[in-house]
Amino acid sequence: MNILFICCSERYKCKNKTYRDIVENYATNAKYSTRIIYTDDIYSKNKFCEYNPDIVVFFDIDKIRYGNKFNYVFEKPVYVCSLDYFYIQKCINCPWIKKCSGIITFNNQEKIMKSYKNNFPDKSILSFNGRFVNTSIYKNYNLEKIYDILIYGSRDSFYPIRKKIEQLLIKHKNRYNIKI
Repeated sequence: MNILFICCSERYKCKNKTYRDIVENYATNAKYSTRIIYTDDIYSKNKFCEYNPDIVVFFDIDKIRYGNKFNYVFEKPVYVCSLDYFYIQKCINCPWIKKCSGIITFNNQEKIMKSYKNNFPDKSILSFNGRFVNTSIYKNYNLEKIYDILIYGSRDSFYPIRKKIEQLLIKHKNRYNIKI
């Protein structure tokens, strides 16, 4: 079996990014022949036919944004694996997702899976059992601890729980050595 991963360049091509690590780990440890290409790669229909994948998986965020560039892959079973489907209405109306055989998610939570099944009743809804952590990067370096709590990343209104945690920590900043 041949599997082709088509990865969104903006998220999956950056080195030392969890997204890239996930895809490379899947491809490296797959039981089957797996190729990774990126949405900014030149990948012709001839190359596609030459490799002849049995399954194509788009790795993207929300909807498939580069379906028009790879419209010829929809001759095969195509799945979309998204980091999140926050804008579910955009996904429902995405013409490329409509052509997909199924949706793969990283979240195997009952409520989320039920929502996807309700919104995409004609699709196979699959999930990975867990996240991947690249232990060659994220490991104990045995460095002296500087902070008790370190927060980085977005904490805007899109992430209300993160914002609440930040506010709570700021309120109790005298109890901990915090870096935000």
